[in-house]
This record gives sequence, C-alpha cells and structure tokens, in this order.
Amino acid sequence: MINRMRKRILLGIFVFGLIFFTTVIKTQSTNSLLSSDNQKNDQLNLDFPFTSEKLIVLSLTPHGYIEILNDANFTDYGFLGSGTALEPYLIENYNISSSKGIYINGTTKHFLIRNCYVDTESESIYISNVAEGTASIINNFVINNDGDSIYLYSSSGAILTNNTCRTNKTGVGIYLDASSGAILTDNFCYNSTNGIVLFTSNGVTITNNTCIDNKAEGILLSYSSGATLTDNTCTNNINGIWTFQSSDATLTDNTCSNHNKNGIFMWTSSGATLTRNTCTNSKFGDGIRLDAADDAILTDNICIDNGYGIYLSISNGPTLTDNICIDNDYGIRLTSCLEPTLTDNICSNSKLGDGIKVSSSSGATFTNNTCNSNIDGIALYSCSGATFTNNTCNNGDGYDLTQRWGIKLEYSDSCLFAYNLLQENNEFGIFLDSNSDNNIIHHSVFIDNNLGGTCQACDEGTNNTWYEEATEEGNYWNEWNEEEPYSIDGDVATDPYPLDENMERLFFETSSETDFEYILILPSLILVAILLKRKRNTYIGK
Repeated sequence: MINRMRKRILLGIFVFGLIFFTTVIKTQSTNSLLSSDNQKNDQLNLDFPFTSEKLIVLSLTPHGYIEILNDANFTDYGFLGSGTALEPYLIENYNISSSKGIYINGTTKHFLIRNCYVDTESESIYISNVAEGTASIINNFVINNDGDSIYLYSSSGAILTNNTCRTNKTGVGIYLDASSGAILTDNFCYNSTNGIVLFTSNGVTITNNTCIDNKAEGILLSYSSGATLTDNTCTNNINGIWTFQSSDATLTDNTCSNHNKNGIFMWTSSGATLTRNTCTNSKFGDGIRLDAADDAILTDNICIDNGYGIYLSISNGPTLTDNICIDNDYGIRLTSCLEPTLTDNICSNSKLGDGIKVSSSSGATFTNNTCNSNIDGIALYSCSGATFTNNTCNNGDGYDLTQRWGIKLEYSDSCLFAYNLLQENNEFGIFLDSNSDNNIIHHSVFIDNNLGGTCQACDEGTNNTWYEEATEEGNYWNEWNEEEPYSIDGDVATDPYPLDENMERLFFETSSETDFEYILILPSLILVAILLKRKRNTYIGK
C-alpha cells in the first residue's frame, strides 16, 4: 500500500517536472523567435534618426570606396537604374567605412545616393562637375573625420534631403561650391566647423534644416545671391545665419537661438528680406545684425534676450515694420543709415539702453512705434531731417527699470515731431540738448512726465518751434493751467498755443502786457486829438 502511494507521488513529480520543463523551453524558444523577428524588422526598416548616432547598420551591405569618373562606371559597378530622371542609377543601402567614401565626377546621367552610412577620413560624399539637376542625395548618415561630409562642386540643381552630417575635426556638414539652384531640405548638420555653406552658389533653396553645435556658423552664405532660407533651426553656433556679399537673400520663419555672437548676421548683403524670424539669447552679439546691407526689409521678426535686438549700420533705405524687440540689452539701433523707415515696431524692457536709437543718420521716418519701459524710449544722436509721427514712449507697466526720457535729441537738427504720446517718463517727455536746433514739435500729448519738476519737456537748443505754424496749434500738456502759454525748461522756450484734452486750441488773454501797451498809447492819442482841435479852431478864426 505504501509502495503504491510512493509510486504515485514519484509519477506526479515526474509529470509536473516534464510539463514545467516543456513550458520553459517553449517560452525561451518563443522569446528567441520574437527577438529574431524584431531584429529582422529593425534591419528591414532602417531609419537614420537625427538625434542619435547609434544606427542599426546590419542590413546595409559593406562596400569599399566608390569612384565614378564617367557614365559607364555606373554600370561597371552594377548599380540598378538606367540613368534617366525617372530611373536614376541607385547607390543605396551601403555601409562604407573606409578612408574614402563616394566620389562622382564628370557624369551626365541621373543618380541617387540613398540610405547609406558613410564614415571616412576624406571625401565622404564628393560630387564634382556633374550635369545640372542629375544629383540626388537622400537619407544618408555621413561622418567625415578630416574634411567635409557632403561636398558639391560645379554641380547645379542638386537635391539634398534628410541627410545627417558630422565632421570630427575640421570641415563642413554640407558644402556647395559653384553649385547654383540646389534644394536642401530636412538635413541635420552638427558638430562641424560650419553646418551648411554656400560659396558662389546662387538661387539655392534651404528649407527646414537643423544646424546645431557647430564651431562657427550654422548656415553661411558667401558670394551667393538669391538664396531662400525658410523654417531652418540654428542653435548653439557662433552665428546662426551669416551672409557675406550675398544679395537678395530671403529669410523667412527661421529660428536662431543660443549663439555666442549673432542670430542672423548680414554683411555687405543688399536687398535682403527678413520675415517672421525668431532670434533669442545671443550671448555676446545681436539678434539680427545688418552691416552695409542696403534696401533691407525686416518685417514681423521677434528678438528676445540679445545684445541689440536689431542692429543696422551703413545701410541705405532699410525698412523695419512690425518687429518685436523685448528684454534685450538694447532694442533697435541704426547708425550711419540714409532714409530708414521704422513703422509699428515694439521695443520694450531694454535692460541697458534705448528702445530705439539712431545715430549719424538722415531722413529717418518713425511711425506708430511703441517704446515702453526702457532706459530711454527713442534717442537721436547727430541726426537730421527725421520725422516722428504717432509714436508712444511710456514708462508704464511697472518694469523694474525706469524710462528716463521719452524722446531725446543730441546734436540733431530739423526734425519733426507730431502726434506722439509721451507718458509717465521719469524725466522729460522730450529733451532737446543745446546742439539740437530748428526742430518742430506739435500735436503731441504729454502726460505725467517729470513729476515733481517744473514742466514735461526741456529745450536747450536754438530756434525750435513747439507748435504748428500753419494752424497755430501746439501740444497737449495734462497739467497746463489754461491761462497762459506753456513754459518749457531750457532757454526760455514756450508752447504759445497749448491744446486741451480734445486737442483743440483754447483762446485766452495773452497777458497784462497788452493792457499796458494800450495805456502807453492812450496819452499820445489824447495829445494828438488836442493838437488837431487847436489847429481846427485857429483855421476857423482866420
């Protein structure tokens, strides 16, 4: 009985063990199969991420240096395709890790370099003197250890899309030399000397590229006219976008942040159009800087936390409209500019200086600009012929810095100020120094400036006029007593025709001096009347 029970127990243990062992083996086999399938799927769905160098390259075919020197070499290598636009020769899915990568020179056929991993010492992907519009370079990961990752020379009309480029020593991520009309889209260039460089390459389109952590410029244009840059992101370079001797560039919706110098820097590049670009946190430079860039148009750009938000020098005819410059050291600065136009810009909370400052310039036009809570609102130095209309300079909004002057002129002559609002500035609403002459100020509104002082403006210059001569209408001063001309600090200047809150002139008795004049004249009139009467009587007596 006992032996039979022992046999049953031993049989049960054996059966349970067999079931457990079988289950474990089956589970391990299933996991192994799943792992194998997943690895296979990863290999088949190879993708080059922009933010990682840990690439799965097992599915790529190892290949040595590829050198194409004529059209026949494409078939010599056995590349698929026929060399037409619809069926280009395919150089794809290769892992090229050697001293040299891919070199193509002097061909006329269409070709496509795609899905390759290239890690070389020199000539990673080098294209030279190929027929226009025949080169396409798409979705490659390219590392060059001592040169440029992708280099095109005299190869116009190329298409470069979704490539990731890095150089480990010196070199450029993507370099176009004498290669006009190229299209660069969705490329990622980092840790190089420059991210993207154009040299003598005109009419290039650069869209949605990312250039990060390069030792110099994110994007550099040199002697390359007519470029279009849209939706690019440049971060943590020396300069974000830099153009040199490159006219008629169009920059739209680009983001440039955290640069050691400038977000966008244009030097001797005329005819530029900058629209809706955002430039922030340029540590030792400016958000947007243009030097010797005539006829530039800047519209709807945003510049925050830079040195100058926007800086222009030696530039004729620039137009700045609807730009926002806030929390910079200085807002907008123009120097040595001819006939600049500034309209509807907002420059506020400048930490070290002016909202807008213009120096050594002539013929400036300021309309509907808002400069609040800066050190000074608008400042002119050594300027002539400026026109200010409908601008607002207001300390306001409780910012921790206090705006001193609303508008300040030094060494500036023949300027016109009309319909401006000067409010709550710590010192004068408008200040004219002793070297600022022949300026006209009328129909402007002065409210609560220089509280505690004797008046809201100061004029130390000569022959400045505080009213409009044609209408004999002056300005509105909120503390005016409506009984006499408004006295202005400085060299005995007055507003003889101050306006009420409805901007209408009140006619008041000028002073008691008029009555005194009549008193002096009256005895003379009486004496003349007596003499005339005596003469008349003498004449009748005769």
